[in-house]
Amino acid sequence: MMTLSTYSFFNRELSSLVALYIKNGKIAPHDLKEVELSLLQLDKVEKRDNENCSVGLIVGIDGDIVDVQSVLSPNLGNCDNFCDRIFDKELLRASIAQMLQCR
Repeated sequence: MMTLSTYSFFNRELSSLVALYIKNGKIAPHDLKEVELSLLQLDKVEKRDNENCSVGLIVGIDGDIVDVQSVLSPNLGNCDNFCDRIFDKELLRASIAQMLQCR
């Protein structure tokens, strides 16, 4: 299990729950799988019938390197580049890197 902080919020535009995971260290493939499982649980417990499936973002912070990965609930099926069209991962990565420099 990865060491992380988790924040969830509802995005009205997406009509979807968004889970943000912040990890201290590099993002590994097993982290993505773990988030997928947690999104399935989030959909099962929290999602309402009129809402879309959950979306996850993992932010890995390893020293000065910030990595951002998006994860879709397996319930969404094949939605190529879905998160890339919604979240500007480069802007998020740059903003976090800038915040880290200000510490």
